[in-house]
Amino acid sequence: MKIIIDKLRLEGEVISADKLEAIAHFDPQMDPDYYTSNYLCWPVRMNNSPLYHITLKYFGDAYVPANEIKEVIKGFRTDGPSDFAWEPTDWSTDDDDIHVLKLMNCPDHMFKLQKKFDHIRKDDFDYNPHISVEKELWDQISSEVLEAEDLKLSVGKLSLMSGKVVIETF
Repeated sequence: MKIIIDKLRLEGEVISADKLEAIAHFDPQMDPDYYTSNYLCWPVRMNNSPLYHITLKYFGDAYVPANEIKEVIKGFRTDGPSDFAWEPTDWSTDDDDIHVLKLMNCPDHMFKLQKKFDHIRKDDFDYNPHISVEKELWDQISSEVLEAEDLKLSVGKLSLMSGKVVIETF
C-alpha cells in the first residue's frame, strides 16, 4: 500500500478524502505523517516537476473538510502569484536549514485569504509566501545561474493537500 501512496504523492494525484481515509485504514502500518500534515497551497511546477508548492495555510494535524474550506474562500480570489520576483533566503528551524525562494510583490488577496483560516489554526509567525527548494537548485538561483524564466514556472489551482497527495482543488 505504501507503494501506491508514494506513486500518488509523486504524481500529485487528486483523490477524495474518503479514498485517502480508506487507504489509511487498509494499511494500519502506514506512516501517520502521510495523513496528518494538512495544508492549503498552490502546487508549483518548475521545468515540469510537480514537487514544489506555495503554502497558503498550514493546518498540521487539524482535520479540515473540503466543504469548510469552500465556505471560507467563498467570494475570495484564489489564484496564486503570477509575478515571480523572489529573494533566495535561508530559514533556520529547530530541525534543519530550509532553502527558500521568498516571493516578493505577492498580491494582497493572498494575505487576506491566509488570515481567513486563523479560526482553524493561528500562526505564530508572519505569512511569508515562498517556495522551498533543494540546496542545489537554491545555489544556482542565488548565484544567478538560473533566472525565473529559465525554470518555466507554473502555478496550479489552490489545493488542499495531505503530504504530497491532493485531496481537493478549488
